[in-house]
Amino acid sequence: MRAQTRTAVAAALTAAVAFFGIAPTASANEILVEPAPAAADEQRLPDADGDGLPDEWETNGVVLRDGTEIPLPDWGADPHRPDLFLQLNWMEDGNGRSFAPSAAILQDLVDLFDAHGIALHIDAGDVYTNIPNYGKPFGGETLAYTQNYFEGQVPAARLLNDIDQRLGERQNIFRVGVIGDNTERGSLAVGTALVSDNAFYVAAGKLETQEQLRNAILHELGHTLGLRHGGAREATGTVHTSTPVNPDYRSVMNYQYLTSTFNYSEKPYTVNGAEGPVAVPADWDALQLRTQRLGHAAQSVGARATSHGAVAAEKKPQRNDAPKATPKAPTTTTTTPAVAETATTVNINAVLGPVLALLAVAGIGAAGVYALNALGVLK
Repeated sequence: MRAQTRTAVAAALTAAVAFFGIAPTASANEILVEPAPAAADEQRLPDADGDGLPDEWETNGVVLRDGTEIPLPDWGADPHRPDLFLQLNWMEDGNGRSFAPSAAILQDLVDLFDAHGIALHIDAGDVYTNIPNYGKPFGGETLAYTQNYFEGQVPAARLLNDIDQRLGERQNIFRVGVIGDNTERGSLAVGTALVSDNAFYVAAGKLETQEQLRNAILHELGHTLGLRHGGAREATGTVHTSTPVNPDYRSVMNYQYLTSTFNYSEKPYTVNGAEGPVAVPADWDALQLRTQRLGHAAQSVGARATSHGAVAAEKKPQRNDAPKATPKAPTTTTTTPAVAETATTVNINAVLGPVLALLAVAGIGAAGVYALNALGVLK
């Protein structure tokens, strides 16, 4: 059923792109479909720090529905400080280059988030991890080389596949980033991400230094944290995406500073929206760590680590173990070196849903379009 649904996702998204005359190119464009509201009966456990990981999980550990034991307290998670877990996978060497990030740039990322009160926990296989008592890594060089990662595929569908294949039930805890060569044949894009969701891709074949790779990871990770190229997604919703990004927005999310600024914005700024000036908060004040996948479902609470990996502690049933609701609305964002973005939101609630949301074109000389809010992945 899942494979059939993914085929339908890809086919419908491709049809929508063709219907509205949209094609992935190096020109600037952004396609957004707003997420459907959460189901009225959806319940979440208390989460004091708003990181998407329930307090019970961070205090006692958790056993996921496939039996995977996650000893969060032994991994350094804290219910009173936001925790962000990131798994990085990359391609084997190809086209005369390595795609592996260095331990130094990953430590830079950890230090940056730590300076802003967020604990970033990274699994990068044998290259780097700062997760104590972690056991077997899942990150690292795990992909065969392919020159064009999204060739012949809808990026949204491929990234949704990455979540399932590379994380599985661990998507309740982790985001995943994939690093490789190009996105698609002829594309200048240096990254693609699901906005406010759990996956992104970095096209390191377009980058020349480890520092540029570091900034690109921060940029694409920012999209999964609810940031767009002009700032917080919720704040910039009324800003037409053809509006040039204000240079006062000093953030790695701003194309003007993509390679020169290793930081999210520290200060708010003002931009003209459809109904007048819009106050856009500092990025660090607007990050959305919680997604519809994080902390969503588990078998039981209680798992601790030993020197041989995670083992189950005394378990108690998850008290809100209701049927899992389908994750909501990922938005794919494609980043090009100076101007281009393509984003598509997929409503995961239905296989055949209405075409309902606004699509806009970002950057220079672009126009508005519409797209599909209908397809997703059955869990």
